[in-house]
Amino acid sequence: MSFVPDDFRPGLSATEVDRALRGAVSAYDRARRNVALWFTDALERGLYRDLGHASMEIYAREGLGFSPGRTRQFLALARDLRRLPHLRAAVTDGRLGWTKAQEVARVVAPASEAAWVERAVALPRDELRREVATARARARGARLAARGKAAGQLESSTTRATSTRGDGSSRAAAPAAAPATIPPTTIAIQLDALELARFDALVTAARRSGAVAADATRAEIVLSGLAALTKTPQRVRRGRGVGRTHGSASCQYNGARHLAPAATVIVQRCPECDAAFALTTAGPKRLDRAADAALACDHVARDARGHNRSAVPPAVRRQVLDRDGHRCTTAGCDNTRFLEVHHVVPRAQGGTNTTDNLTTLCARCHRFAHERAPAP
Repeated sequence: MSFVPDDFRPGLSATEVDRALRGAVSAYDRARRNVALWFTDALERGLYRDLGHASMEIYAREGLGFSPGRTRQFLALARDLRRLPHLRAAVTDGRLGWTKAQEVARVVAPASEAAWVERAVALPRDELRREVATARARARGARLAARGKAAGQLESSTTRATSTRGDGSSRAAAPAAAPATIPPTTIAIQLDALELARFDALVTAARRSGAVAADATRAEIVLSGLAALTKTPQRVRRGRGVGRTHGSASCQYNGARHLAPAATVIVQRCPECDAAFALTTAGPKRLDRAADAALACDHVARDARGHNRSAVPPAVRRQVLDRDGHRCTTAGCDNTRFLEVHHVVPRAQGGTNTTDNLTTLCARCHRFAHERAPAP
């Protein structure tokens, strides 16, 4: 029978305190393991949406009261449990506790997963921690050695191209043998119609702006964007804005630079069925109800005569963004990218374009708000 720790009581003997502490630590480890498993299950099945949250991160912070650090910790472990089935099975059946699972996840790869899990089950916690540290140190050394070898090969190939004879004359060196072809790795992502259109527009904008080489591949552009995201953002102070943005270029807001979406997504509406289609490189993609409703909140429409009209007057839109600090107002979401203006009371129900009926949401939270709204 598992020990259930009693509530704290002062004045116990040393033996009783030791017994209580050991039981509490064991129960604490089991509780953290269960939290990790339930967290992973909720993430996999999208249960956070059923609970009224647009993302697992927002649910963790607002629904569970997690700090940002704890949220990142559990999201990282959940991703590890999803990609490592042996580790997940060992955690589920209780062979591995929370602490050991975290240690294994730091070093394990799919090819070595089964061996590491069995090793973790057999070893005491401290010894496992030492083995993980040793394995990580070896991996770092191997990566550094590989980089040094690659740099040496590059230098050798450039210097040997014009090697010198003993009499001072030059001759062309024999080219080095080409390495064996390594097949590329494919990473698949799923995008809805608006996300695909936004992706296409951002790739085009990145090339046109000169931020990347004109012949850069999509993979290079994505990696460049991820590298930019990992840079430490400047802190934003709420107050009067000193710059303006409407989904293009970057803006200055109280000294903090925000990178706003520098792309335009073209959406066409069928005059017969009233369906909306986003234009993408894969052809027209139909928008679902929530995406169409979110688009109706914040867009610029062109009529038959070629005149443009904003769903929200630009001056009002800028005022709302400035008021909200150029960030998503959803509790637990501080996103400052892909911002859109949302009507709290829909215009179909009498909502107006006044600032008290408008709020700033990121694209994800905006679409989720319309997903939860009843169909008209």
